[in-house]
Amino acid sequence: MKIFTHLAAVTAVGLAIACGVESVVQGAPAANIRQQRKIQRQNAKAAAEAKPTPAPAQPKTAPTTAPVKVAPPIVSGRREPMAIAAEIDRLIDEQLAAAKVPASAMADDGEFIRRAYLDITGRVPSASAVGSFLSTTDPAKRARLIDELLAAPQFGSSLASIWRRVLVPPDANQNKPPNYVAFEAWMADRFNENRPFDQTVRSLLMAEGPVAESPQGIFYIANADAKSFPQADILTRTTSQAFMGVQLQCAQCHDHPFNTQWKQSDFWGMAAFFGRVQNVAAGGKGAAGGASIIEKIQQNGAKKGKPAAKVVANGSIIIPEESFHNVGTVIPAKFPAGPQPSVGDVPQLRPAFAVWLTAPENKYFGPCIANRFWEHFMGRGIVNPVDDFNPDNKPSHPELLAALSREFVQSGFDIKHLVRCICNSCAYQRSSVPVEGNKGENNFFARMEIKVLSPEALADSLEVALEGRAVMPAAAMMRPAAKKGGYPANTPRDHFVNFFNTKEEGAEAGDYSYGIPQALMLMNQVQFNNGAAVVDRLVKTAPPRERVVEQLYLATLSRKPAAEEMKQSLAYILKQRTPRDGYNGLLWTLVNRSEFVLNH
Repeated sequence: MKIFTHLAAVTAVGLAIACGVESVVQGAPAANIRQQRKIQRQNAKAAAEAKPTPAPAQPKTAPTTAPVKVAPPIVSGRREPMAIAAEIDRLIDEQLAAAKVPASAMADDGEFIRRAYLDITGRVPSASAVGSFLSTTDPAKRARLIDELLAAPQFGSSLASIWRRVLVPPDANQNKPPNYVAFEAWMADRFNENRPFDQTVRSLLMAEGPVAESPQGIFYIANADAKSFPQADILTRTTSQAFMGVQLQCAQCHDHPFNTQWKQSDFWGMAAFFGRVQNVAAGGKGAAGGASIIEKIQQNGAKKGKPAAKVVANGSIIIPEESFHNVGTVIPAKFPAGPQPSVGDVPQLRPAFAVWLTAPENKYFGPCIANRFWEHFMGRGIVNPVDDFNPDNKPSHPELLAALSREFVQSGFDIKHLVRCICNSCAYQRSSVPVEGNKGENNFFARMEIKVLSPEALADSLEVALEGRAVMPAAAMMRPAAKKGGYPANTPRDHFVNFFNTKEEGAEAGDYSYGIPQALMLMNQVQFNNGAAVVDRLVKTAPPRERVVEQLYLATLSRKPAAEEMKQSLAYILKQRTPRDGYNGLLWTLVNRSEFVLNH
């Protein structure tokens, strides 16, 4: 469900329970918000006539002009990021002009820093970081901020969380959920060290040995049966979607019904590369810690687990009964829509596939990864959904996708370089506020898409806003991770992430899936009633109340309050029994505003 149609219902629940607090500090009425935006935006007239958006008014903090270019050192094999950013803008602006769709204004500094922190590090900035950024007059501060965030350890951990959901999908049939923490830590290190992404993928696909020593092997434990025995068909589905951007599983039982390029032989030919992979501890300790991945010609059930399809010595795979069509047919290992490699009786087939998949000339890998990162930062893919490249789902900007893919490959599969190219573009730094002419579907990237915070980003953002106090749902709201998937529920953060894991597989970034249970859980947090660490600090240091209000806004919404918001907040605080009560109530309201759970 899109956020614009859902937030009103959730907000109504909050208003009914808030006991009058929100009527004072929930924010200016829609008319006032439009009036403030009229003053703040370059395209004021169109913004005033637009429908109200979840992103509220905030004081203008910087001229809404194109980002200043700051060139980092040129690295051999790739172009300077600002040159690519300019090319991104040229290609998008050409389509906007051809379609006669106006672009929204540039985001102000408050919007930009919050967006950049959330997209790059998976959490909102601290109040001090926002205050410092807003007060800095350096015209190149946006480019410098991007570099600083890419160097932060949270960059890797945030991306690792995102890719873990892609590569290690939750499975209700798993008796023992894989050790997601170890897998994410491995991925995070690779992202933070900026290892070439092709190397990371090859290391993942060719994982070997005990997963306690090689956590990337958890990829095989997760794409397995209930006894943690790796399944060639599941591995083929996950790999093709994640690294090729295709729904190859649609050809598992018969030739693809819509994409004539994919035959049943393509699916099982790719599956053959995974057919020999085994977990020697399947059915025993399994994912709990004793799992070990091997690949060998002799295939066995390794205790109670068993493969879905049998393989033969030359690397071929036999289509199993579950496929219904062509059962028993022997399919040799074959690259999808490509040749059959000469593998003979080699003990391992995966190296050949991994090299083929990540080769610079592979027409699937580069575009797929570039498109996935574009979708993460822009809210929708150039090919959308990102895992459904097919002739009937053409890219909205084919030249742009080709340019991003080419740069990604030529840079040596440099993820940080790709992020710099995207985030330094005007397209990324546009406001999410629509103007007359670019409302509705945002197929041309005329404005920034409003994205809903993931459970992980929401948990980490609350921890930043509350200054370190853990967030934990009520005991009655906890449930085992295996029932919903997502995260082993071992810590308060794990429980929180599990409880907020409500989005369906394949849902878009702008789909709002949090419902009344999640809203009630936030509204009834003990930290907001008894005071979080941020309130303790403000009460102890006792700054002027105007400064407290400003600090709470910076800590939660990454912006200063508008004049009317300041007036209403101070009036509310004065009516409370003590300043602490007033600060607690204001913090409660800010965290429960729809603006807090959105990345705009």
